[in-house]
Amino acid sequence: KQHLIGVLVTLQFILSIALIYATTLAQSQLSLMRQHANRYENMIEIGDMFSGPALQPFQQKLANIQGIESTTLSSNSILGGFIMQLTIQKEDGSEEMRALTFIHSDSTFLPTMNVRILQGMSPQEALSKYDSPFYINENYARWTNTGPDDIGVKKKKDINPQDFPQAENVLAGIIENIPTNSLQEEIMAQEITLHETGDPYLSKNGMYIQIRIKPDKREETIAAIKQLYEETFEGRDYIYMDMHHMFLDRNKELIQMSDILKAYSTIALLLTCFGVFGISWHAVRQRTREIAIRQIHGASMKNILWLLNRPFVTQIFMAYVIAIPLGGIGMQPWLEQFTIRTGYSFGQFLWPLVIISLVSCLTVSIHTFLVAQNNPTQSLKTE
Repeated sequence: KQHLIGVLVTLQFILSIALIYATTLAQSQLSLMRQHANRYENMIEIGDMFSGPALQPFQQKLANIQGIESTTLSSNSILGGFIMQLTIQKEDGSEEMRALTFIHSDSTFLPTMNVRILQGMSPQEALSKYDSPFYINENYARWTNTGPDDIGVKKKKDINPQDFPQAENVLAGIIENIPTNSLQEEIMAQEITLHETGDPYLSKNGMYIQIRIKPDKREETIAAIKQLYEETFEGRDYIYMDMHHMFLDRNKELIQMSDILKAYSTIALLLTCFGVFGISWHAVRQRTREIAIRQIHGASMKNILWLLNRPFVTQIFMAYVIAIPLGGIGMQPWLEQFTIRTGYSFGQFLWPLVIISLVSCLTVSIHTFLVAQNNPTQSLKTE
């Protein structure tokens, strides 16, 4: 009977530890997604493909609104822009098809979108040297074998021969990948061409304005932008896209999965608590006489606590050794869906052990402490 109870308790520990471990992995992936989502926090986008030349004067008027941190005028939407096909020539002579998104914007694009330059020059330096320099992201650079030595040397047509014939823009640097869709999708090749503020090209082709709003003045700033928009574009409805909300919505499956695992882990912990509570209560009641005898012979509270916790500690470690590999195997197919995946950390392996150990040892210790408070002589009389 005792062996059967031990096996059942160990199985319960395995389930709880595996679920907690899976939850830590999901939470880590969720944290990674939120780090990328932070780029779009307090960002809105205004415009469409019919916005036309009036957007550039509108952008200039936005400078008078105090709640705006920065703005940038672009030819394309960040989260819903135009995509073209990119043909990559591989070393073995075969061709590989990739997606390429391209944006023409002003000198404030990179700081407004919080985009890090990994290699190359700043927008101010690039615009002082070249006419409409451009940047490419990590994936584009990797797929086309473009490196630091090509900065300031290669032009658009050198990297992508299929680009427009007039693509004489000079490469100014390599930027980090900018996730725009679900992290389950591979980040496409990205090409950002910069122009001086007020450039005629943007006056004609600037269709979207990305606006970073100061978080403490969000509501009043959006209202002020709406008023200015309606004054500038009479008869047109004021519609803006909350970029942060849009990015989170595209990753809602990850958020839902994380919430489900947290719910299951909570239920498993509660079941473990109830199970350990009943078993520990039974174990302590069965050994009340033994506890009293040990107390009479000078056993300390520490010795008694260890005596009753030892079987559970053994079962927890056995369950841990089994549950962590099982949890990792179970979560691996889910993690492989993401092109940007979280790594493994010491905390992910440690937290399941710590949580289950605390819950179990605390439950057993409370029972033991209550029984040990009784007069051992009285316990021997009644047992």
